Amino acid sequence: MNDWLSAFKFAVVTNNFNKCQELVDAFDAVIFSSKEELEEAAALTQEAIALFETEKLKLGNELTKLKRTKKYLASHAN
Repeated sequence: MNDWLSAFKFAVVTNNFNKCQELVDAFDAVIFSSKEELEEAAALTQEAIALFETEKLKLGNELTKLKRTKKYLASHAN
């Protein structure tokens, strides 16, 4: 298995969003030596997308809570 694929797999498994982004930015399709590696990279990419979507939802919920808190505090500041 090549280094990029190993690193990407580890980043996905450990939910390391920054490392996933770094590896995607450095992606080069010619690094795969077999069809199986390419298919594994595609599957890991799908998993990474799912992780990012989940994180996006969590952050959206937190942002909504912060906006409600800010609105409440502003309305009760006087």
